[in-house]
Amino acid sequence: MKKKQIKLTLAEKFPLFLKSFFKRETPMLAKVLILATFLYVLLPTDLLPDFLGPLGFIDDALLLPLMVNSVVKLLPNQMVQQEVKAN
Repeated sequence: MKKKQIKLTLAEKFPLFLKSFFKRETPMLAKVLILATFLYVLLPTDLLPDFLGPLGFIDDALLLPLMVNSVVKLLPNQMVQQEVKAN
């Protein structure tokens, strides 16, 4: 049985991405990915270091939407529907 995907924009997914870290029903893999994403974005040691100026933020700018989309796909459909109804 295929999971019905709800279409959301990145702006709608990002708050869900943040809130889901603190919810009990969020799968552990999703929580690990959220934590890893924030550590990667916040810590200065990454693929292109942030001290390189605009070049240093390119990898962060590419990684963040990719991870938001990946985590939202891992969330239970009920959690996503509740977020859609709340907004």
